[in-house]
Amino acid sequence: MDVYDVPEAAEVVIPSIIQWALAEAEIAPRRKPLPWSEREDEFLRQNLGVLSEEEIGAALRRTLTAVHLRWKRDLGLPAPSKTPGYMTANQAAKILAVDVHAVCRWSRVGGCERGSYRSGIGRCGASGSRT
Repeated sequence: MDVYDVPEAAEVVIPSIIQWALAEAEIAPRRKPLPWSEREDEFLRQNLGVLSEEEIGAALRRTLTAVHLRWKRDLGLPAPSKTPGYMTANQAAKILAVDVHAVCRWSRVGGCERGSYRSGIGRCGASGSRT
C-alpha cells in the first residue's frame, strides 16, 4: 500500500470508544437496569422527604427518574409533603402566621428539624431558593 493510498470513508470502520472498551474487556453492555433490592427499597422509604431525590439516587447509584418512579409507581408511597408526620414549610408558615422564609431560616439555624419541612420554592436552604 502506497503512503498516498487512502481508503474510502465507507471502507473505514471506527468503533466508538464504548464499543472498543467493551470489546477489550469482553463485557456485553447491560441494557436493562438491575432490579431493586429490599435494602434499596428500605433506604428509599427511610429517606424520602429527608433527602432530595437526587441525593437518594446518588447514594443508590440510580438515576433521578428511577428513584422517582420507584417510590411513586412501584412502591406506591405518598408524596413527602402528604406523609403523616411531615409538614411543608408553607404549611408550617400558614399555621404559625409567618412568612415561609422564616420557617426555612429556622430550619437552617436549628430552630426546627431540618428535612421535615419543604417549601414550594425548593428545599429550605437549597441553593437557588430565596431564603
